[in-house]
Amino acid sequence: MTRIADRSYRRDGPDEPWNASDTPTLRVPSHLWDVADRRAARIVGTDVIDGRPTTVLSFYGEDELGAVPLWFRLWVDNDDVVRRAEMRAPGHFMDHTYCDFDTPMTVEAPDLG
Repeated sequence: MTRIADRSYRRDGPDEPWNASDTPTLRVPSHLWDVADRRAARIVGTDVIDGRPTTVLSFYGEDELGAVPLWFRLWVDNDDVVRRAEMRAPGHFMDHTYCDFDTPMTVEAPDLG
């Protein structure tokens, strides 16, 4: 799935056509790790992301209803900027990589052909 503003684009396979639909507005700014109850935060290692040394943090949280367990890892540089984030949950995962901060960008919707 690709999301641009209030539209989502998804397809069932790499050779299938894209389908567009309206989606609810996102709360911005928001982050993958914005959960109400963070527990068991730990430094679990170090890594280098795009030539920058990072500290790898790990913690546990739950969804808004407290029904789904969520495990997180964040790669944080020396300026306290998150360069990478991962979330794992039963049957679901999200990997985010952040770069080119404070630079202009454009995003184009998929061709609905």
